[in-house]
This record gives sequence, C-alpha cells and structure tokens, in this order.
Amino acid sequence: MKKHRFQLRKYFTGCKVRCPDCGRKSFNLFIDILKEVQFPEDVGWCDHPSCHTQHDHSPAKYFRDHPEKRPKGYADNWTKPFSSLSLQKNQPIMTEQPKPLMFMPRDFMEQTLHHYHTDRLFGILTELFGEDKVKEVYDRYGVGGAKYGSGSVVFWQQDINGNIRTGKIMRYGDDAHKTELPHGGVVNWAHCMWRQKPKRFQMTQCFFGEHLLTKSSNQTVMLVESEKSAIVGTLFIPRFLWLASGGNNGCLNPEASKVLIGRKVILVPDLNMEKKWAEKLEMLRGLGVDAEMFDMSQLNPTPEDIEKGLDLADFLLCAEPSDKEKMYREFEKIKARWRQENPEFYRNFMNFYTTFDCELTAIEPMTNAELAKYGKPRKEDP
Repeated sequence: MKKHRFQLRKYFTGCKVRCPDCGRKSFNLFIDILKEVQFPEDVGWCDHPSCHTQHDHSPAKYFRDHPEKRPKGYADNWTKPFSSLSLQKNQPIMTEQPKPLMFMPRDFMEQTLHHYHTDRLFGILTELFGEDKVKEVYDRYGVGGAKYGSGSVVFWQQDINGNIRTGKIMRYGDDAHKTELPHGGVVNWAHCMWRQKPKRFQMTQCFFGEHLLTKSSNQTVMLVESEKSAIVGTLFIPRFLWLASGGNNGCLNPEASKVLIGRKVILVPDLNMEKKWAEKLEMLRGLGVDAEMFDMSQLNPTPEDIEKGLDLADFLLCAEPSDKEKMYREFEKIKARWRQENPEFYRNFMNFYTTFDCELTAIEPMTNAELAKYGKPRKEDP
C-alpha cells in the first residue's frame, strides 16, 4: 500500500496555529515523513470548512512557488519515486493558471498609521535615533499600530504598484524580539481582521518595502528576512534600500522576485540560513537579477549567536556606539524630555537649531554662571 509522503501532523494539544487566511487557530501543518523537507508555517490545512475549501496551502503549491525546495525525483505526494511511475501515452500535462491578485482597501491601512507609539520597538528605536527620524522611516515604509493587542505593530505589504496586499501584525518586547500576541502565536494578518473581506480572498505576499523600488531606482537593495531588520537597517545604513522577504521563505519565490530584475541586490540571511539562501541566490540569478550574498561571518558571531539564529538587526542594535553616536543619542533623550516637559521651549529650540543649520559638537554640564542665569537643571531620574 502506497503511503503519502507529506502528511498533517498527528494531533496533540496546541498543535494548531493561526490560519494565514481566516485568522482562526485551526491550521495544522504538513510534515515530511522522510524528514528531508522543512515546511514553513503557511503550509498546512485549515479545518474550518469555509476556509479550506477556498485556499490552497498544500505542499504541491509550496513546491510550485519554491521549485528549488522540491526534492529530487519527486513528482507527487507518494513515497514511491517518480521514476517508477508510468504516464499514459499522449497524456496532457495540466498547467496551473496564475491566481488573480487580490488587494485590501488603502483606507484600512491608513487607519493604522501614526498609531505606533505603544509599539515597544518604536520606543527602543526612538531612544537611539529620536522620534522624528523613526517616525519618518515608519511613515515611508507604511508601518502602523494595531488595536489587536496593546503594543502591536503592523508591517504593511505594498507592492510595486502601490496596492495593499496585507499587513503582518506582530509585537515586540524590551529586547526588541518578538513576543506572543494576546490570543496566541507571534504573527497575525491584517486581512484576517477585515470584516468586509471578499469570501474568496486569498493572500499573495510581496516584499515589505517593495513600493519604494520605484522611488529609489539607483539604490542597491539589501534583502533581509524580517521587517524589523529592514527598518533597523534603514536607520543605521540609509544609503541602501532595505526590503524584507517576510521570513526564510516568505515571498522570496520566482514570481514575487521579478520586481528585482534590473536591480543590484545583496541577500542578508539570518545566521543558520546561509545554505538555504544560497539556493535563493541562484534562483534570483536565474531570473537575471544582479545578486550576491553578504557573508555573515564578517560579524564574528559566537556559537551561541549561531544557535539563536541572530540577524543583522540584532548585531546593529547591540553594537557599541562611537563617542559621537553616544553624544547624539544623549541629545535625543534631552530633546524628548524637553518635548514632554516644555513643548514651547522645544519648538523654539528646534526652530533655531534647524534655521541656522547648527551642528552638535559637545554636551557639557552647565557652568555656575549658566546655573545662576537659567536656574538649576532637572534632577536626573533615579
């Protein structure tokens, strides 16, 4: 008796994850009984009838989107190899028609913009770069705040034509790493919260930041896995255009990657993902993309870093700042305190600072004469 190679996991408490389409925690994952293929968390089957009859998250679709992941000699879902199967003479080969793209309304995204102040990641980055600079990057990429759980952030996916594909909802802790959402899981999707969603809506992901390709035609593209890494990379190294694939697999497939044709692209995988992304590199080159891969060993990772699978953003956020950078970070903290305690003084100061194109050279304690003239400075918090 033939046995299916790719099967749903056997049931155990907590085995089901949140469905990428309907948002219910009713999605079971496929596994490879030969343990050669490791599927991502969007390859599975939703046990809700109104969902699984409309959406295809099967291994077959995964291999169509990621042909480089297809095992050698594999043709169907049997453990029996393809070479031993016989095809009828002149049997027609069925080809799948590309599914039509479906989009979310722009006003759904716009309702979430500028509501990211409870996002802990926003707070961490503000401490490093100042609120004005972080807000500018959030607004440029289209990052919003979600009512779905306090402190949640929405990374909107806008394609090269400006269409809204979906938004990835996440939440970060004080260490700038993902934390669990209120109703479980670390990821949810904006289209799952869309009450007027068409009955047969099916998500097709694009690169996070893809809409910026038309605005920065000459910039080298740095392609990372996570949306957080794209934001952090933009703040630290703004001379590049940072895009995110949305994970190890995400949208990094031949169809979605066509928007990169004609661009210079540097892949920046997470630690432990270099071999898998080497396959992605060949896929991009096969499309005609001028691509290469950043050598993560240049960051001198420790065995513990490799085991954790850290990404470039983790190294940038933990790097020891220069004296000049420390000074500017302290300046941002001072401005934030002024903005909160004396908004009028802050506005007047920033108007003077920008009008006369001032440059910060040092931050020093007030002299006795200044103390006598301007009064005692605010006591530091314990």
